[in-house]
Amino acid sequence: MGLMNYLVGWRKWGIRRSDLVLEVGSGNHPLARSDVLVDMFISDSIERAGQSPVVIDRPFVCANAEMLPFRAGAFDFLVCLHTVEHLVNPEMFFEEAARVARRGVIVAPSETCERMFGTSPHRWLVSIRSGKLVLEGKKTDNWGLFGNTFHEAFISDRSFRKFFYARPDIFEVHYVWEGRIAYEVIRNGEVDPRLVKGRVDICQDVTPSRPNLCIKDMRSFIEVCARGSRSVLGKAVRLLFSGRRVDLDSMLACPICKREVTKSATRTYICNACFKEYPVRKDGVPLMLPALARNLEGQQW
Repeated sequence: MGLMNYLVGWRKWGIRRSDLVLEVGSGNHPLARSDVLVDMFISDSIERAGQSPVVIDRPFVCANAEMLPFRAGAFDFLVCLHTVEHLVNPEMFFEEAARVARRGVIVAPSETCERMFGTSPHRWLVSIRSGKLVLEGKKTDNWGLFGNTFHEAFISDRSFRKFFYARPDIFEVHYVWEGRIAYEVIRNGEVDPRLVKGRVDICQDVTPSRPNLCIKDMRSFIEVCARGSRSVLGKAVRLLFSGRRVDLDSMLACPICKREVTKSATRTYICNACFKEYPVRKDGVPLMLPALARNLEGQQW
């Protein structure tokens, strides 16, 4: 991604200055314009490009894209970049996205890209047909048909790499929506064993909020400097283009029942409707995951 595309490329999707922007699956390269970030895997980078750590440089929530912990209509625009192809139940995310945001964009590798390159953490072939976002489950014979041929070409052939970045119309799907997401999910009834990968801890308190400063060589040093610079530039973009103040506490809701949550004296978030208590990391990141919630039903609190 070029620097100018990082700084202002988001404008092509019609994001307005006054929009409050949520990015789901922000990972290690969040969009400069996003006001609030969501990612489920904080400590685990196994499915991220380069496997570099998640970036937490603005309001951030640890949550499942399929169970977003925000009140209805909390955001004006939702951005989802190269995440939907990883989801187990993408239809749940589509409904959640339309619930919490008025408009948005979903970007994913195209069907052509998956057939050429094939990336094992990706579960779906994504395409747009008749204005509808279509996800078809991967089978053993419909993706990664060329082995490592194009991966190796991308690494060794500068011309091919330039062509790849110059033609997002071939290698990416951009689906812009407003009000609702028209979609179809086609499950094939079989699971390619190459798609199965283990995950590790999702919320350890040891994850740095800035680029990893364990510098082993010059390449690592350059990467750290570049990511740090992008973080600063991203903040400048948000100050320049975003007119909205972020009040995360007022946006949060229980991911289970979608009712409002309140912040307790111990800085946890409590749902008064389903009696769940959600923890907060030492760095202030809310862990809005049902699996981590404590049941308070029947307790005095």
